[in-house]
Amino acid sequence: MMLTGNPQGAIYVAQGALSFGKGTGFQIASQLLGFAGAIGTLGGAGSPGGGAGGGCGLGCDYPSEGGGNWLGGLLAANALGASGGNDQGRRRIPSEMGGVKIYFQSGANQPIHPLAVETLGDALARTKLERPELESVTVSSTTGGIHARDSLHYSERGALAVDISAINRIPLSEGYLRTDVITDLTKTLQVNLRSPVTYENFGPFLLEKGQLGFRPSAGLRTGHTNHIHFSVWP
Repeated sequence: MMLTGNPQGAIYVAQGALSFGKGTGFQIASQLLGFAGAIGTLGGAGSPGGGAGGGCGLGCDYPSEGGGNWLGGLLAANALGASGGNDQGRRRIPSEMGGVKIYFQSGANQPIHPLAVETLGDALARTKLERPELESVTVSSTTGGIHARDSLHYSERGALAVDISAINRIPLSEGYLRTDVITDLTKTLQVNLRSPVTYENFGPFLLEKGQLGFRPSAGLRTGHTNHIHFSVWP
């Protein structure tokens, strides 16, 4: 179900599954609902997945938006179980994917879950086909930086997230809604970041999260006007 109404054209999507119409997505949704009661305490108040994600400044990510986040707890448990909190099986983002150059802010290119790398590569390749003027993106964070305590950026939570702060070497804070090219490229890239394994897709155009009844808060919206944040669920 898509809801529109953001003055800047952002689309807020309440996703019951992690994909639209994919058979595996519906299986995932069914499993999540079945386990909701059992793992609800993972997202309860006072736990790493609980709370409203407050106390974080601009540019932070809020996986626990909106109170008890049982899905966030499940994602963390899944990520830790799959990766063991180390770099085994993880990959660094290459310097070029899909014909698009990738630059990194200092310390940003750390090993992350391979699905995050593949999701980024697929999105860049599709965007390049649709918008040949896409030349580069700048990754500002993988496992580093300061985020909400239960952010999926952190290595101990699976290294599942990537932040993009610039397109064609122009910061989104300067280009989005100020130049047509950067605005259009941002919108196209965020749309193409949707995938069956995408969990969070936050940015100046879209604010989506694979959680039933998700509604972005003002803090989430304000905190993602200058970058795109996406994460995956393996």
